Amino acid sequence: MVGYVEYKEKKHYFDFDIETYELDLTDSDIGIDNLKMIFNNSNKDDTPNDLHGITMDKSKKIIFLLNFKNSSNTNFRVTKHKFKVYAYYEFEIDEDIKVDALSFYGRELDCFYEVGRAYNSNIDITEGSVNLEVIEFSKLEQKTEFFINEDKVEATLNISHQLNHSSATPLTFETEMKFKFNTINNLERIFDIYYCAKKFLMYIAYRENVEINKVELKVKTDNDKYKKIGKLFIYSQNLGVIEKEKNVSQKIVKYDLIKDIWGAIIESLSNHKIYIEHIPFNSIEKNRIDPARFIIITAGFEREFMMFYGENLKTRENEIFKKIKSELISKISEVKTEKSSKEKKYVSSAERFIEKWDFSLEDKIRRSIKDFKYIVDLYVKYVNDDEYREVDIPKRVSEQRNNYAHGNIDVEMNGLVVLDLRLIEIINYAFVLRKLGQDDKSICKTVFQLFSIKMMIDN
Repeated sequence: MVGYVEYKEKKHYFDFDIETYELDLTDSDIGIDNLKMIFNNSNKDDTPNDLHGITMDKSKKIIFLLNFKNSSNTNFRVTKHKFKVYAYYEFEIDEDIKVDALSFYGRELDCFYEVGRAYNSNIDITEGSVNLEVIEFSKLEQKTEFFINEDKVEATLNISHQLNHSSATPLTFETEMKFKFNTINNLERIFDIYYCAKKFLMYIAYRENVEINKVELKVKTDNDKYKKIGKLFIYSQNLGVIEKEKNVSQKIVKYDLIKDIWGAIIESLSNHKIYIEHIPFNSIEKNRIDPARFIIITAGFEREFMMFYGENLKTRENEIFKKIKSELISKISEVKTEKSSKEKKYVSSAERFIEKWDFSLEDKIRRSIKDFKYIVDLYVKYVNDDEYREVDIPKRVSEQRNNYAHGNIDVEMNGLVVLDLRLIEIINYAFVLRKLGQDDKSICKTVFQLFSIKMMIDN
């Protein structure tokens, strides 16, 4: 893509690589004043947040969102600047930069709200005829509402179709997830809303490398319809792993399983009430266990445990423990008053340790197994191994985490820990889904679908 952008109050020619997202700017009109500016700022990080321009044929407005500046090279004829772009907007040339809705499309969306819903078919093998009935949009549309920060969002799911008589596949379908909101003209805010949609797909697929291959920017018209005015393109790095269609279509939570709470999930993700740092990058990493991954999954468990039960659960529930803890803190406070300023530093550390003293990781796992017994029992039944017992799981996971955390990576890992870790991942989802209103049977159907666990669950 080529065109012109404004940079440092001058018009520059740009050449943008849509594969690598590298942007080259060329200024062929240097002049003495501009040379002084370049030399005076050569060691400064003068990367703007964005650059605005137009394409060479003047058909599109382009706005590049910049990661960093790679380099600047100057001779007495030409100055060149290189930038790394993480996303760019493309607007129709005659449209203002304001947005009332975003529409998202991609493979995971097609599998979440399956495109097969959009038609009924009947095949006559003898006659070789096919009768295809396309369902009208009004019968396909699903709605929900939620808040991203303080902004209300109305979200819809629907399935669009296109007819092309000259194509080998004349009729194609794709799922559209649309977020409608009050008018936005802030580019970073638009990108934040995009990332909420991305996090939702990551969560229901348990992979980071989900695909949103098209983002349309829309404005509301006078007749309450939405008109496309532009697109958002985001740099995506698959690191050589392209997910197989089977992984995309089968290892994902389906709409029917979370139809009453999908909006609540997006809202919780946008408000950082769901931990997602442990989500693996792709389906290969999902089945790989190493010290870093073990620690981050158990850290996610402890975060979700705290979000579900609240802080200091043991202190709140166990009166004897609460009394002893209070007495220790009181004694430490008395000791602190008698110490010098240097000594108080160490006493304060002990005081903070006692204040935070509550359930250990082993205690938390034991409590979760008790409170999610229906789910855990089904999982243990699925494992179908006499050596795999619920009572052993808390201690086994805690010991393995401590080995990794303290650098004891030479200690041989118990093979059953791999099964334990998958259970921890399931419980992480169970915390969230129960908090949002799902019962245990519904939770089982949801997480067993996600982790490809084949078990019969009674309705």
